Amino acid sequence: MMSKDCEKIALPPAMRINLILNGDILVGGFATLGPSYRLTKDGQEQFYGVTTIGRRGDSQNVIAHEMGHTFGLLHSSGPYGQDDPIYSPTTYDSGWDVMSGGLSRFPISRYGYVGVHTIAYHKDFLGWIPPDRKYVAPRNSTRTITLERLAQPGSDGYLMAQIPIGNSPTDFYTVEARLFAGYDEEIPDEAIVIHKVDTTREDRLAQVVDVDNNGDPNDEGAMWTVGETFTDLANGLRVSVDAEHATGFQVTIAYTVCAEALSSTRQLLRGGAGNASVAVVAPSECRWGATSNSPWITVIAGSGSGNGRVRYAVAANPSLNARTGTLTIAGRILTVIQAGINDNLFEDDMESGTEGWWPSSCTLPERDDCSLNPYPWALTTASSQSGSHAWTDSPGGNYHNNVLADLFSPRIDLTEVESATLVFWHRYEWGSGDRGLVRIRGKNREVGTCTVSILRGSRFVLT
Repeated sequence: MMSKDCEKIALPPAMRINLILNGDILVGGFATLGPSYRLTKDGQEQFYGVTTIGRRGDSQNVIAHEMGHTFGLLHSSGPYGQDDPIYSPTTYDSGWDVMSGGLSRFPISRYGYVGVHTIAYHKDFLGWIPPDRKYVAPRNSTRTITLERLAQPGSDGYLMAQIPIGNSPTDFYTVEARLFAGYDEEIPDEAIVIHKVDTTREDRLAQVVDVDNNGDPNDEGAMWTVGETFTDLANGLRVSVDAEHATGFQVTIAYTVCAEALSSTRQLLRGGAGNASVAVVAPSECRWGATSNSPWITVIAGSGSGNGRVRYAVAANPSLNARTGTLTIAGRILTVIQAGINDNLFEDDMESGTEGWWPSSCTLPERDDCSLNPYPWALTTASSQSGSHAWTDSPGGNYHNNVLADLFSPRIDLTEVESATLVFWHRYEWGSGDRGLVRIRGKNREVGTCTVSILRGSRFVLT
């Protein structure tokens, strides 16, 4: 039916289409989000957002919710059940948004249950909040503002505030005022409500900040009233509710990133469980904190004033692949990369040839003129620990006297690696005066030399 023109309806001006059915439909029992359909009608090509409403969905809150989806809105919710499927109860647990579970407690006349307003983030997404009525907190600022209620606001004051999280373009907080008015007559209560937004999520981009973490985003733990302050030390922000007036609240928003630096912004860790730390450089009056943004990273010690250190633990990585997580520390981001199971930075059993390796030798004491001397190194199949090939410095069967024979591995990138282990197998017949050295060189300089006590068929391990 959608693809056929209707003589008495001019479709191009219509932006959204509701299909109301007198029978049940499968998804949810009564309503689904229909996709956008691309149709050419009356000579014009246009996308049409479509809802499909079954006979048990003819309630105002359902129609408003589904129409919100056709405008591009996703769900909002509390911060619970992050891995739950989209149709789980946690998707619809917030009474602050018609795009979650916000609706009247009792049906109202012929309209059924009536939905509350959608949240400030969604209204801003749709362009319904004028730029001059949206306060975006600058870094290192403190300002007192008036927030008007979202429903039936006054003509002055802001309709929302947005506070960045670090330097992320996708993560931020929103602050909004909710009072009993209009469709908001049956919100959970009158209060300042804060959402934490992550626009990279697949759904539920905005989630209510609920500090008591009790599974209910509609109780006092999610409401900020006069005299209360929300603080996020890790991100350097504070929201204080100073006063309430007839159509809104007065709030003070402080956003201060006082820490000067972290000793590292990126750390690479081995795949097993373990602990690590990073230093915070900050003036003595700077109070800071740390939070983990990844479930496998746990902050052990994460707050202080002035210079200090954040200590954290990582769980063992069960995957073969490396994984990446983050910590927010004093408004700055620390990226943690954990290797997968048996994740090696470099491995070679010499079965693929000598590419990348560099043999060299010098007859003592004329070491500086290595080019005049033959390279004694070569591959052999006479003996090997794994596979069938190994390096030998005596391809002719004998090691020449007074020769310093070097073998250089390919370059191994240890950029910001916290710890690494070097393992190799070796087999030597030693004569008087012989010795072996393992040299570890950084860029343009030697960073370590170890004398190898080599035994026949032994395994060398350097951590």
